[in-house]
Amino acid sequence: MATTEDFLSGLPADEKKVLQSFASFPDFFCVDWLNADPPSRLISVIQSLTNEGWIIPKPGNRGCYTWSSDAVRLQITDSIPPDERSRLYGNAIEMLLKHHPADEKTIPTLARLCILSGLREEGIEFILKAAVIEEQSHNLSAAIGLYDSILEFAERFFNEAERAMPDSVWRVFIKAIERRASLSLFHPSLKKLNCLLMAASGTARRFHDLKSEAFLELLIGQNNWMYFQYREAVQHFNRGWDLIEQLEDEELHRWGLKVQGLTYIIQGQFFKAIEVYEQSLGELDSADNSEFFQLVALNLAICYALVGMPQRGLGITETIQNLCLKYGNLPLLSYALVTAGIILLEIKQLRGSRSNFEKAIELARRENVPMMEVLAGMGLASIECQEGNFSLAAEHYKVLWKIRKSSWYHILNYYALLDTGYILHAKGVSPVDLKPVFEFLEHLDKEDVNPLMYGMIQRLKLGLPENKSSTAEKIVLLGELEKTVERMGASFELARIRIELARLCKQTGDWPGAEGYARKAYEFFSPIAADCFPPDLQHLVAQEKRNQDERLFDMVIEMGEALTSQDNIEKLLTNIITSISRLTGSERAALFIKSEPPADLIMVASRNIFQEEVRGAAFENTLRRIHAAAHSPDGKIVQYEAGGTRPGDFRRVIITPLKLGNERIGVLYQDSRFFSFDLGPNTIKLLSAFASQIAVSIDRAKAYDEISKLNKKLTQENLYYIEEMEGLQPFGEIIGVSDGARILHQMIRKVAPTQSTVLIHGETGVGKELIARAIHRESPRKDGPFIRVNCAALPETLIDSELFGHEKGSFTGALKTKEGRFELAHRGTIFLDEVSELPLPTQSRLLRILQEKEFQRVGGTKTLHSDFRLIAATNKDLNTDVAAGKFRNDLFFRLNVFPVFVPPLRERVEDIPHLAMHFLKLYCSQSKRDYPGIPESEMKKLQAYAWPGNIRELSNMIERAVILGGSTIRFPDLEHRPAKSSTDHRGIKLKDMEREHILEALKNTGGKIGGTDGAAERLGLNRTTLIYRMKKLGIRNERRLSVLDETASS
Repeated sequence: MATTEDFLSGLPADEKKVLQSFASFPDFFCVDWLNADPPSRLISVIQSLTNEGWIIPKPGNRGCYTWSSDAVRLQITDSIPPDERSRLYGNAIEMLLKHHPADEKTIPTLARLCILSGLREEGIEFILKAAVIEEQSHNLSAAIGLYDSILEFAERFFNEAERAMPDSVWRVFIKAIERRASLSLFHPSLKKLNCLLMAASGTARRFHDLKSEAFLELLIGQNNWMYFQYREAVQHFNRGWDLIEQLEDEELHRWGLKVQGLTYIIQGQFFKAIEVYEQSLGELDSADNSEFFQLVALNLAICYALVGMPQRGLGITETIQNLCLKYGNLPLLSYALVTAGIILLEIKQLRGSRSNFEKAIELARRENVPMMEVLAGMGLASIECQEGNFSLAAEHYKVLWKIRKSSWYHILNYYALLDTGYILHAKGVSPVDLKPVFEFLEHLDKEDVNPLMYGMIQRLKLGLPENKSSTAEKIVLLGELEKTVERMGASFELARIRIELARLCKQTGDWPGAEGYARKAYEFFSPIAADCFPPDLQHLVAQEKRNQDERLFDMVIEMGEALTSQDNIEKLLTNIITSISRLTGSERAALFIKSEPPADLIMVASRNIFQEEVRGAAFENTLRRIHAAAHSPDGKIVQYEAGGTRPGDFRRVIITPLKLGNERIGVLYQDSRFFSFDLGPNTIKLLSAFASQIAVSIDRAKAYDEISKLNKKLTQENLYYIEEMEGLQPFGEIIGVSDGARILHQMIRKVAPTQSTVLIHGETGVGKELIARAIHRESPRKDGPFIRVNCAALPETLIDSELFGHEKGSFTGALKTKEGRFELAHRGTIFLDEVSELPLPTQSRLLRILQEKEFQRVGGTKTLHSDFRLIAATNKDLNTDVAAGKFRNDLFFRLNVFPVFVPPLRERVEDIPHLAMHFLKLYCSQSKRDYPGIPESEMKKLQAYAWPGNIRELSNMIERAVILGGSTIRFPDLEHRPAKSSTDHRGIKLKDMEREHILEALKNTGGKIGGTDGAAERLGLNRTTLIYRMKKLGIRNERRLSVLDETASS
């Protein structure tokens, strides 16, 4: 066989070009794709390559060949000049797209060619798709390489100020950084990713992509957490959660709850972390195939161990291991094995821990997952330390060099592995200089880390050779740490502190103190991790075994609390399954309830058991036993030993029938390798009693749910009644059933048939114009015009012209004669809104026209007559304006012949559901959306709000809610707005109240007046009207600089 160099030198120039074209296809090529003149050249090259054994025919594809050795192909391509090579790769892309569909088989090849030809904008879509395909196939190294190539391409734009990155590239970049950062726990690159994540977050904000922005904030938080920047991590996690709460995305909400659990872990609030994690699961545990959030779940599994529930944590790791095996996700499997190894290390099950770490190392090396190899190696080092093999531990500890030093910080987040470095340093055998790490930890403030981490650092520091504290000083320090850690609920660390205190007390001869601390540590370890209690303290607790009855008493109290919550069946089931798992130490638990027909059993609540698993062949034998227990006439608890999912994995199974009187309504299933109690006669009796109480509680909760459904049905019927009543009301637009609405109806009926002037009093947005129109419609003038004039919106210089008209040439700009509003209102009604804003000269002319029904146009001499009816409206106290000389006394009496007072919406609470449903139907019709109603909880928010903008504000809010959409109508704005004030406003002037409302609206909008969510929209006013009122009330608008900046940038 010739060398590649000899083969190339022996080819004619034209055949060499054909060969180079073939070599530009990295996977396979077809002879038909290439043109050569004459075709014999193609055949000659193919024969030569076949003879050398460098290519082989592709089965099932005539004329197609694959390279038998990529090394030979690369030698050929290396001999091609760079520009020519790039051109050939570009041609290969065109050929592949022309002859093959872009599918999961060809996209990775296209992506590879795009990179080889020199990455350009048109190629990054292929690379992103290829990266996702590789990630879904769990080829993380390949996926990360492709994601990194996109990020490097984007960085070129960042470094070239004169070139802006197109939006299409930004969107690909955001997706790439999301995926790459979510894999950081496998392949950390913390410094680089942080800058890119911040850039992506800013761009998602610019695109108004809330979902991406929320996810990016979570990823930035994860990056900060891995970098041991706890404060920054919490800030970003909280920001991400705030964004999630604005979205109607149930899946993202559940993910957010899991990440919120991680936030609480960082803060040292371990029980709170567990609480929100359990909330994220709901009543049924379900398979979540998102890698990022399974990683979060694994960190929460360690949290369970920290607070003394290692069985629950092991259950989570086993569940994720089974998922990984099912879907072939070997990198995640390595992390699940590491997590299980850490938990088993905590409870000193060293054999099982070693097995998990060794499997994890094997997988991590095979799948190229450096962080998992490091964590597993450090776990093995910790085991060797506990067994006294310090030299072997040091060998394992060298694994640290597999990752960058900047990623070492992340190791500190694994509390169980923290001891190892201190022990090796103290023994003088550490292969890594850890003094810089210890100095870093030494200078951390309490605020920089959570109390558990701070306490562990202080405890471990006492064992270093450099520490010169006296025994008494160590007892004082550890005593303070004991109180802090006890408040947190970090039970394992608390027990370790007490063991150290017991040893120190022995050294000082304080035997009562030593016995007290040893007994407390023993009481914690004995039911769940007896091997953790040290032999050198056993003599202090020989007679101190805790009374089993005390343990059972605690179980009764906690289970009783779990069963008291009967808001709904879902919450009850969640409480039951969560509490029973915690109390008994079960790794897996499930509630099975009989359905219709009674022969069927349905899993209604579970922890670490999925529906898919129950239906699988591996669970078949267990399911038969569950059915037998559920239908057994004696109702006895079933116990047996069962093999686990892996060799040598045996666990205890307990199946407890749920009895309701003489009926069996279902069973409680539990299994564990490490139950936290002895299954003696008393415990069996207690489990039977628990089962009966669970059955009664479920029965009651079902009844409660039925009542809730009936109430919901009644509410819907009431809404239907409201709609029917609206149709029967005499004035369809004036909606309401309150006393205020009823009085308005009566007054309209009385005054409409007359010719009397009407003055309508009421706040802004109460519907004064609707009242005026209703009076007009019910009057004899209903066939005449209805002319509306907003006096506040007319400039003083033009108001006379608008009301009375003007002659041609009467002033600059009067190019033709114009009829005034009073002329237009002949034989109809004229409505003067905000009449209090008329200037005094205009008030005089208005008084004359009211008395005589005669007027003259501006600049005219001819007296004109108009037969009109006047209705005026005001939102001010005209008596006050009369007293101040701002309004003519005689005009006031002419207008106030028949006053109508419209109450504000806050005084018509019972009308709000009717008005809300009216506006909902209106805007759903306009937007072509369908909402059957408004949830009761949201309706209560509407009724609790003060409504300074009255009905107009309510209308605007419902319109906005319909436009924003979502699964149900929601009003998130109301959560940040003040509810109705109980303050008595009787001594406050109307204008002062108006001023206060406007200032509050400006404050809430950052000084923004117009546009979406501006002060005008919130108050239910036109922008020009609000500006005029601000001027009248002497309100200056000083917008914040940030608001101006936002406007300028947009």
